[in-house]
Amino acid sequence: MPTKLKKCKRYSIDGHAHELTFSCFHRRQFLRSDRACNWLARAISNAREKHLFHIWAYVFMPTHAHLLI
Repeated sequence: MPTKLKKCKRYSIDGHAHELTFSCFHRRQFLRSDRACNWLARAISNAREKHLFHIWAYVFMPTHAHLLI
């Protein structure tokens, strides 16, 4: 059965908050270990430095992560 796409409007305004969600491959619980969470945190920090954004809040769950940038 085909996957339905969400039909919500998206806005990208400079200086405004953006919410990002990252899901693990096949919703596997890759983020259960401190090692995996530390790796993801370093990767996000590298992206923050490269693309010049601020992280306002974040949460890592076993199968996904949420960021407010």
